[in-house]
Amino acid sequence: MFARHTSALLSVLALATIARANTTLLSDDFGSSRRKKIDAGSDLDAQLDAIVGSSGFSTDELNRIEDRLRQELRSLRPRAMPKLVLYVYPGQVTLGKLKDMQEVWVDVEITTEPCDRTFCDESMARLIEIVGRAVQKSEVAGNRFRLVFKNVVLQTVTPIHDQEVATIDLSIEQCIDAAKHFGGGSQILEALHKAAENYRPLMVKAVAKQASTRRVGLRAPPSVDASKESVTVRLRVAGSRSRKESELVDALAAAATALAQNKLSPLDRHIEIEIADERQRPERYRCLGQPVVDFLDGKINRDVLFSNYIEHVDTSKNITRFSFDDDK
Repeated sequence: MFARHTSALLSVLALATIARANTTLLSDDFGSSRRKKIDAGSDLDAQLDAIVGSSGFSTDELNRIEDRLRQELRSLRPRAMPKLVLYVYPGQVTLGKLKDMQEVWVDVEITTEPCDRTFCDESMARLIEIVGRAVQKSEVAGNRFRLVFKNVVLQTVTPIHDQEVATIDLSIEQCIDAAKHFGGGSQILEALHKAAENYRPLMVKAVAKQASTRRVGLRAPPSVDASKESVTVRLRVAGSRSRKESELVDALAAAATALAQNKLSPLDRHIEIEIADERQRPERYRCLGQPVVDFLDGKINRDVLFSNYIEHVDTSKNITRFSFDDDK
């Protein structure tokens, strides 16, 4: 239905993990009509900053944007109204550190009331346009700092059979552009639905392109199996025994990069690699997608990737930790 579906339990766990990695700058609880901001109680500090001519991050601009969003909602009244609106910094940061930043990134996360599938699309399309009109532009200048809006995440619950959490990930530029013309939100949703239907063939092409860029010799086209909850990419690589380690890393990187670049990829990502050397002796390895991305981003080193995450699958289908010293 939407860009990504998963079970309620898995979504809650995943969202909780994401929430712990973010810092909430401003929250607006529609149920209690209460707003909370990270710089609450700092009005005296703000006044002193104004007197001495120094300033830094504040939630004033976010408050104004949220006021516009509420005004748009009162005017259009989509069937699925927001329950909670969060403006978050994508990472862990303190108010003191924010005050020192010249550029503060902001993601907008909106959780709506449960809605039936028959009108969820309509409500989400309107909400995309509402966010675009409220934010207006991707960069907003403050006093000696600027806000840079990055992503918008819309979430709702569809109460059919077992509850499903539907999530739509967009860039703020998509929302702003959608707000400029009639039906812009609906056009974005239609494009997302089409992309979801074509996810598998598009992913096959994306993985093959990444493999070619990294000079990975494929013995066959990539295989992609995807469901609402998970995706598995399988690659058959023509390798050499002397370069098996680097060829494995390149193959994993090709699959992980392609998965990460497609916002429709489920959070649960698996990669399986089969490498055959000159003697045509295939060996199989598997790894989750996220550790490979962490390695590419420099968050973990090569030794950690190999010792903790890459697994070697032996011929008896028992799993052992990866080792290049195993010549059996």
